[in-house]
Amino acid sequence: MKGWALPFIDSIGRPQAGLLNGATTWLGSFDQCLAAGANFTDENGTVESEQFSGAYCLLQLQSWSDKSKLKILITIGTCWPDSCSMRDAVNATKHLANFTSVVDVGRLDVRPAAPDCRSAAGAKTDSLEPGAIAMLAILSLIAACLIGGTGIDLYQRSRSRSAAAAAAKAPVQASGSASSAAAAVAAEAAAVGYNADNNGANNDFDSSETAGDEEALIAATVIHRDNRGGGAGIGCCRCWGGLKSILLCFSVRTNAAKLMDQRQASSSLRCVNGIRFISMSWVILSHTYMVGLINASNLGQLVPQWLNDWTFQAVLNATVSVDTFFVLSGLLATYLFLRELDRRGGQLKRINWLRFYLHRYWRLTAPYMLVLGAYTTLAQYLYDGPRYPRNGFDANCRTVWWRNLLYINNFFSMRDMCMSWSWYLANDMQFYAVSPLFMTLMAKRPALGVAAAMLAIVASSVSLGVYCTLAGIGVFGPGTGGEEMWNRDALDSIYIRPWFRIGPYLVGSLAGMLTHRLLSAELVDARFPYRRQRGSLRLHWSVRLLGWATAAVLCLSVLYGLFDVQRGLVVLSQPVASLYNATFRLAWSIGIAWVVVACCTGNGGLVSEFLSAGIFAPLSRLSYCAYLLHPVIIVAMETARRDTFQWNSWTPVGNFLAYLATSYGVAFGASLAFESPLIALERLAVE
Repeated sequence: MKGWALPFIDSIGRPQAGLLNGATTWLGSFDQCLAAGANFTDENGTVESEQFSGAYCLLQLQSWSDKSKLKILITIGTCWPDSCSMRDAVNATKHLANFTSVVDVGRLDVRPAAPDCRSAAGAKTDSLEPGAIAMLAILSLIAACLIGGTGIDLYQRSRSRSAAAAAAKAPVQASGSASSAAAAVAAEAAAVGYNADNNGANNDFDSSETAGDEEALIAATVIHRDNRGGGAGIGCCRCWGGLKSILLCFSVRTNAAKLMDQRQASSSLRCVNGIRFISMSWVILSHTYMVGLINASNLGQLVPQWLNDWTFQAVLNATVSVDTFFVLSGLLATYLFLRELDRRGGQLKRINWLRFYLHRYWRLTAPYMLVLGAYTTLAQYLYDGPRYPRNGFDANCRTVWWRNLLYINNFFSMRDMCMSWSWYLANDMQFYAVSPLFMTLMAKRPALGVAAAMLAIVASSVSLGVYCTLAGIGVFGPGTGGEEMWNRDALDSIYIRPWFRIGPYLVGSLAGMLTHRLLSAELVDARFPYRRQRGSLRLHWSVRLLGWATAAVLCLSVLYGLFDVQRGLVVLSQPVASLYNATFRLAWSIGIAWVVVACCTGNGGLVSEFLSAGIFAPLSRLSYCAYLLHPVIIVAMETARRDTFQWNSWTPVGNFLAYLATSYGVAFGASLAFESPLIALERLAVE
């Protein structure tokens, strides 16, 4: 055998210990394969030319035998000459496996596990695509704006400090000119975007406050408005010219201060910040397991252990974390709408409905599309690895990105979706679009509004139960026998469809109405057991106890109620499974709604103190960008791994903490570059 052949053969994946425990992924040596090559040499051993180099082809081998009823799926990395295509590798592997087999392999199916083979020559010749060049140009422009805006901001602050020092040294008799200088300093300080008395306040109707994940980002803006008609805020920058005003929107110094500010308005629903961050962390935790398991070599050992561990139920049932976001979104939408309507004298005609929708669309879509663009065009150039996609993570984004732009991607299969986790954003936008139908009724005809929301909730739940019965869909969750959690048809038909997911949003809307009425003293009834204390509504201890007990029972039942089902000890009939599918998200939503209402009305005790902690304010502001970016980070890191390894109890913990920190760190940079400046630009355009 020629010496040049050894690196090729040695690079091929091979069986490892633990095959019975799930060690069925044999990646081989990716880097060694790409470095391998065969050369022509003359009689003196001098290399004349390279004949061929290595190409890494990732394949899936599925074998099953009718006799033994044994089915095996193996992922294997193979190394071939770079002149071979993926089709050549598939055919050659199938023939080679059948030829060399000394046992009955039954039927063997060989399929590509990646779109194409990878070679060093191909990597060297890869050039930036037009889309990538365009995206880099956009990012370069944003970077220039960040540098320019920050420079102007720092310069203006330096001038303000110098003017203040000069005013302090001015003679007492020059009080008039000193006052003028002080006024100039105050105006200039406001111009660079920091107002300690109105940090992040929003005096005009701001529909972005209704944006579940994004409501707390109000404090990130560098623009303020004074109801007295003064020039506070970045509006003063107009006297410097439009360019300076625009560039100041990109000031890293100002936007970072806003993002990291832990102060919260006394009128805000502060507990929402803690709930949002915890829910976002929960989402990242579940995705850490879901994606990271592709590199676990002992999956067969892990799954039985997890299914018999009651603490792991929080991971298996993590899908309800998204329902928490729906509850928060509906609650904030309704509460802030009713509060703003009170400020406007209860006159619906004074609400600018066009801005209500456009404002929300801009706040969500601008950073969303920038992330989507970078994800589609640049992700393929960031790293490399055995499973790292050469043509980008998501080929669908090149053709169906417009569905995301219109927020209709949840009407299509997840197989055909761009950024599959964005189904939540589509649902949330659609719920927001129809929310005025319920909110206006709640404002003008409260009883009718409550009835309409409850009727919609019942209709959604009943239709879901009927659909599950007719389609034969069992309990929705991993490890429950039917495995609907991993069933694409079930995901497409019930998990991402808005008519089946609107229930939690409407529960939040009802909770928002209740919170508004409680805080605005509209529930004035001698028979109602409450008393006012320091601006809050203190419920009778029996009511608080009943509320917290009910919320705990509902939420804990959802998290741990299927423990015996997932262990295979209990089998639910189809009617019971359909009933569970129709009600478990509703039960969770009611429990979360109580937590928010209780904490916001002074009935949360230590829970409220914890969820309202100042540290959660900046973390909450970053949650939207963290949601957009964390799957990209997790998938990139996991697909770039060179080999598989055995998981233990602490492996996912370390991975989760790393991904949580990285996601929020990258989200901080993305918010400074994309989200906060775009919020400021919108305010500037409105003013």
